[in-house]
Amino acid sequence: MQINNLVEEIKVLNPEILNRQIDKWTAIDPFAFVKEIYWQDSASVNIFRVKGTQHPDYAGLTWLDFLETGKRMASNLNFFTTNPDYYRQTEKKIPSMYYQSIDGGELYVGGDGNHRTAICKAFFYLTGETTLHGVTVTDYRMDNELKGIFDDIMKTIREKRLSVGIDVVSETVSRDDSAGWMLEKYTHKLKVMDYKKNKDFLLNNNTEAKEFAEDLKRKSKLIMLFKGVFF
Repeated sequence: MQINNLVEEIKVLNPEILNRQIDKWTAIDPFAFVKEIYWQDSASVNIFRVKGTQHPDYAGLTWLDFLETGKRMASNLNFFTTNPDYYRQTEKKIPSMYYQSIDGGELYVGGDGNHRTAICKAFFYLTGETTLHGVTVTDYRMDNELKGIFDDIMKTIREKRLSVGIDVVSETVSRDDSAGWMLEKYTHKLKVMDYKKNKDFLLNNNTEAKEFAEDLKRKSKLIMLFKGVFF
């Protein structure tokens, strides 16, 4: 391939994988249902697993569109032309490239690296490479079970118009780190607010939360049956 003709060459091939839209990252509250945050300062990723970005201006474009219309694409393509080895080097990227993921899934560009990600996708597609080294990655590992229970409780409250509120109470359990990596763990409880009795209580684990969700459904059914008042 001709380094100075990257965009023209990839447009001729018009690969389906680069015609996919850039997805928008859904923001995560770092303490709501996140049980672990694993951060690596210099990791390796499959560039074709980068699905989207948190940048609102780029989400919705295809990667090929972005190669042609990105705000700073011209300067980044010039950098690529003068230093294509930047994308193949194994040491930490300078300037940095940052990605984030949920439960080790598909990657999204974080604060830095949108234009270079599009260029790397095109470059590696043409060369048959896949792995980009030296990038920063944050993986959010979720307590999906508790999130599902919370959503179930909220649905019951809304549907039955119960005088009950619910919130998440989070606490940092531990933090392990050394040069270049960090693993932080959290625990979560659900706080239930009984507005009629002006009383609060905690559901201390997923088992208690699940039992409360089931009990709430049963009691709300009795309310509808007997036209009573819950709480």
